[in-house]
Amino acid sequence: MECEEAELYRLLFCKNATPNQLIQGEELLKGDKLISTNAEYIFMLHESGNLVLKKDGFELWTSDTGGYENITRCVMQHDGNLVLLRNNGDIVWESNTSNNSGGSLIVQNDGHVVITNVIWATGTS
Repeated sequence: MECEEAELYRLLFCKNATPNQLIQGEELLKGDKLISTNAEYIFMLHESGNLVLKKDGFELWTSDTGGYENITRCVMQHDGNLVLLRNNGDIVWESNTSNNSGGSLIVQNDGHVVITNVIWATGTS
């Protein structure tokens, strides 16, 4: 996908304002994606409830939450913690990055997904 196509995809289908970022208070629902600005990496909440980082269709990282039931969204909380939530609000997975007010998640062009101040990352490149 070219960068122009990624931008068009974001404008048409993404709820968040920046195609490669999730800022505090924003969420991904199942099927929503963040795309690196070079359009090589996709970070998404899969229909299975798994958070996935992909390149060229191959999974580079997952949250290993695909077996959990009723995961409906991934939220960047106002305290800087990224969480996967069930429909009843229970946390299934978290990045353990609270106390990071002002932080946001970024899908970088090198394949890293980071929460600003680099207090959490997928560890891929």
